Amino acid sequence: MNDWQDTARADVAEVLRRAGLQVQASDGGLEVALDGCLPHAFHPVVLNREMTAPMAAQLEASQGDVVVARFVNDLAADVLRARGIDFVDRAGNVHFRRPGFLIDIRGRRRPERAVPVHTRDEPPLVEAPASSLKVAFALVCRPELAAAPMRKIATAAGTSLGSVPRAIEALESGGFLLSRDRSERKLIRRGELAALWVEVFATKLRPRVRGSYFSPATSGWWEGVTAEEGLAFSGEVGAWLLDGYLRPSGALAYVTGDPLLVAARHRLRPDPAAGTVEIREQFWHFEWVPGRPTAPPLLVYADLIATAEPRLVEAAHHLREESDELRRLLLP
Repeated sequence: MNDWQDTARADVAEVLRRAGLQVQASDGGLEVALDGCLPHAFHPVVLNREMTAPMAAQLEASQGDVVVARFVNDLAADVLRARGIDFVDRAGNVHFRRPGFLIDIRGRRRPERAVPVHTRDEPPLVEAPASSLKVAFALVCRPELAAAPMRKIATAAGTSLGSVPRAIEALESGGFLLSRDRSERKLIRRGELAALWVEVFATKLRPRVRGSYFSPATSGWWEGVTAEEGLAFSGEVGAWLLDGYLRPSGALAYVTGDPLLVAARHRLRPDPAAGTVEIREQFWHFEWVPGRPTAPPLLVYADLIATAEPRLVEAAHHLREESDELRRLLLP
């Protein structure tokens, strides 16, 4: 283990002791016990940063793993509990379930030292502006654009020409683009970039593209929509159209035209307070023809993950396993 992992393990052991468990080192991990219960050994899954809800929703953890983070915020903690993943943070928040006992400590505030930390090798995309995330999305979905002129990249990503060099620099610095000159730029580590994009989308880009809310005249209004009508469904409806797993209770669509005109065409009534249909202006402008009126699968997945709602996170994970595109991008 490196110094951070050693320190994290020691801190976790102390947190668990304060929670009433007996803790000792065991084969590079920890062994815990409670009076009257069998001891349980585990190896901490250590993250050198704060745990966010999108991270929690995407996290791959085996049964019995215990995630250790600098801090687990309330929404991330709810997602981890719903997914059955145990966690401990250095602030003292704990969810630890083993046969015979459950430790569940909530509400501990973020200590000063547990601010989000970006390690030296972490991609600068985490701190990049929304325009860089649009460029990254276009390149992940259309890797051949990496070698295209910057003007073409800007058009595909829906950004200004001036914002593309900064995005290219961020991706190069993060180790996602190899570049000698324009004609030799190549996207690498595409899957890692896709997973990072999903996480950062929730906090950086999604708030910038929020749309207007409407109430439909009928619950299944979207069932007759075709790919030629200018709507690209994401979220629940997008996932349903792609894999038919979870019947939608609401709808999210990106449109290329005026959202109000699209809403009127489909008898959607403006309802900012209680609308179950959200319509956003489409931010990507590269060709995407999956045969159905859906957004690219990566965006459908990201919109589901960003909600941090267990039901929709479940739908996201099912889609990731069923979609050929997402399996290639996000599964080992």
